[in-house]
Amino acid sequence: MSRIVVLLWSIHKHRNSLIFQNAVPNPTYTLIRAKLAWAEWKQQCCSPFLPPSFPKPQLLYSPTSTQIIRWIPPPDGVLKLNFDGRLLIAGAAAGYILRDASGRLIIAATRFLHDVSILVAEAVALRDGLQATIDTGLPHLQIEGDNRIVIQAVKGEIRTPWRTHILVQDIRNVLSRFMSPSIQHVFREGNMTANWIAKLGVLLKTDTIFTLCITS
Repeated sequence: MSRIVVLLWSIHKHRNSLIFQNAVPNPTYTLIRAKLAWAEWKQQCCSPFLPPSFPKPQLLYSPTSTQIIRWIPPPDGVLKLNFDGRLLIAGAAAGYILRDASGRLIIAATRFLHDVSILVAEAVALRDGLQATIDTGLPHLQIEGDNRIVIQAVKGEIRTPWRTHILVQDIRNVLSRFMSPSIQHVFREGNMTANWIAKLGVLLKTDTIFTLCITS
């Protein structure tokens, strides 16, 4: 039922664009926007309710502990970049999404990379996301991804895999243009939207950019 509601919402928004802005109707984009909105809603609204005074969820490894894994908005004035790569039979793709403190979409994009390794796809996703973030002019950034190897390579904690050596150097150069950026590993449940965007790139086999803010 929730998916139907999101799809109807997307159709309604495109109907308004057609009537008030004389926009050319695009059924494919209507469906893509609905799927992106669904991924956003599922990630942000389906986690257990946490009152304002409740501490941020921690990843607990005790077998008796309950794990709460979800996307957490950044502080005010900070953007959060989530990146991911996807490798399927049809090929590989990179995807990223940039959001602000209220969870609104700033920009998201996917790039189809044909026949590359998952490490290359992940590194390309991070580099592309950083380049897009620079264009916003905002210097404060948090970065999350679910590939430990890429993150550890960027932070200099492990030797950079040779296939991603140049990409990692590019990433470090771009990171130097931000003010104290942070980069950390998250489980896939906290990176679902970026994962879906990367998967979309494989399915569409093309480069796609989203810049439309998703609001309630």
